[in-house]
Amino acid sequence: MKNDKIVLISSAVIINNENKILAVKRNPEKRWNPNKWSLIAGQIETGETPLEAMTREIGEELLGDFKFEILKEGKAFPSDYEDTNFTIYPFLVKYISGDIILDHEHTEYKWVTKKEFLGLDIVEKNKFDIESFEF
Repeated sequence: MKNDKIVLISSAVIINNENKILAVKRNPEKRWNPNKWSLIAGQIETGETPLEAMTREIGEELLGDFKFEILKEGKAFPSDYEDTNFTIYPFLVKYISGDIILDHEHTEYKWVTKKEFLGLDIVEKNKFDIESFEF
């Protein structure tokens, strides 16, 4: 049975100077989509804007001295997984500099082309994040 509550999520399509996407692999112990490749994303907390949440998530999930620039905010879209409804707020983000150090939510990362990303075993909704932007 579907939950009527809608969970708000902010996500970051992070690209480098070669227009490659930062793909992160989810920890096998994660409740949702374990071992799947994903983008940096997370729940928007009460009182936060989608931009504030995305900025916070980058800081929490990429622990290094990660410098970035917001290029564009995409159009929010609905998604669902198991019994939960989501609204996703995607952002196109440019990696500027800094080390990439993953938190406990992820086990590895790699820079991939859009085609390579879509060929990975990804979190399904990430297709829509990626397709929200031209790069």
